[in-house]
Amino acid sequence: MNVYHPSALSGATASSAAAAHLRSKQALMELLRARALDKAAHARQRTLQARAAALLRAQRAGGAGVV
Repeated sequence: MNVYHPSALSGATASSAAAAHLRSKQALMELLRARALDKAAHARQRTLQARAAALLRAQRAGGAGVV
């Protein structure tokens, strides 16, 4: 899956792309929240690793991130 940063697009497309990007991030975080409650230890571990990686990327980018 290719994810394009909103700044790579121009004009009205950029704002709709930014909104789509945010919805995508929120959907991913919602999925990770649900998987954090999974009974399988491996699923919980991978979920926490994915959330930690997402937060680190957000911090490096200077944003607060979606938690």
